[in-house]
Amino acid sequence: LHLGHIRNNLLGYSISKILEANGKKVQKVQIINDRGIHICKSMIAWKQFANGSTPQSLNVKGDKFVGDYYIMFDKIHKEQMNKLIESGMDKDLASDSTDIMKSAKEELTKWENNDKETREIWKMMNDWVYEGFESTYKLLGVSFDKNYYESDTYLLGKDIMLEGLKNNVLYKRDDSSVWINLDGDGLDEKLLQRSDGTSVYMTQDLGTAVQRISDHSNVKGMIYTVGNEQDYHFKVLFKILKKLGYDWADNLYHLSYGMVDLPSGKMKSREGTVVDADDLIYDLIDTVKETTESLDKYQSSNELLDYEEYKKIANVTKKIDPNAPHNVILVLDATSGQNVLNQVEEFNKIIPITGIVMTKLDGTAKGGILLALAKKYKISIIALGLGEKEDDLQLFEAEKFAEA
Repeated sequence: LHLGHIRNNLLGYSISKILEANGKKVQKVQIINDRGIHICKSMIAWKQFANGSTPQSLNVKGDKFVGDYYIMFDKIHKEQMNKLIESGMDKDLASDSTDIMKSAKEELTKWENNDKETREIWKMMNDWVYEGFESTYKLLGVSFDKNYYESDTYLLGKDIMLEGLKNNVLYKRDDSSVWINLDGDGLDEKLLQRSDGTSVYMTQDLGTAVQRISDHSNVKGMIYTVGNEQDYHFKVLFKILKKLGYDWADNLYHLSYGMVDLPSGKMKSREGTVVDADDLIYDLIDTVKETTESLDKYQSSNELLDYEEYKKIANVTKKIDPNAPHNVILVLDATSGQNVLNQVEEFNKIIPITGIVMTKLDGTAKGGILLALAKKYKISIIALGLGEKEDDLQLFEAEKFAEA
């Protein structure tokens, strides 16, 4: 997962919460594109170059592990394609003719034909990815009510496509590929099935949309949160569904948003030019932590209190007198604000406090912390430091303090 996925997840999750706050019943759904040529690219690269390694054996997060093989595929594919182009082959033909691309296409055909070994590797690698996804979602604080896997819905998409052929909404070309002509709608012709019988994204999306409505027949609409590079895709998807007779297609909405680009250009997973989601999240956590801990009033209790040293002192006094220490007076800095409460809480775990001296109490605004301490811990206030001089340390008198 990368920065673009973070934006997508947070936008979708935010919209769901806004709708819920306005009294709507919302089903948060994640559509996982878990099949297709892009999946087969990772599989082929892993089969050819991994030597049996796994995320566990290399101690790498599952989605990153599989993503690295997707990047490896693209690198090898480009190297092979350039050699074909140098030999005089057309660029588009070369892109389809590399050895590694041919292997990926063969893998996709095997997958759709339910080849046992192919399916086992596919499931294993997808499980690695899902495990990685879940850990990132927990960091982001997002969740989903249901996952739809396109490996479960693409067959429904094919059935819908057959119905479209029967009703002459779709048509077949001589090479057996299936298309729809949307020229009259200001769009163009769209491929729905390749000549080798394998599905494309649109086929899967048709099946997923119909399945979602079937699962939630009372739904009043569906919002697709997807970047604006897919604007055309969703215009075509909604139009095809409408032409196929699904009136609820009028209630489908594409929440389009601008893409996140790097200074070098568009992020591309296959080329590895992305900002890793986990790296970004942990960088933010570290930055917030460093900034917070640099502020005196937010210093952690551990920095202010050396627990082990205090334990040693208490143990030494107990050797002299088992009942020691008889009195434990904690000196606190009023300018530390609410962190004073944390210090008392932690120190009390080591040695029970019997009294408190509060220094730098040079303003009534800081006096509220005394009330909070007395109320929460029932500890006596012994003295107050009202300034920097020796005479400024005064015994605490509740009545005078209250009058001040």
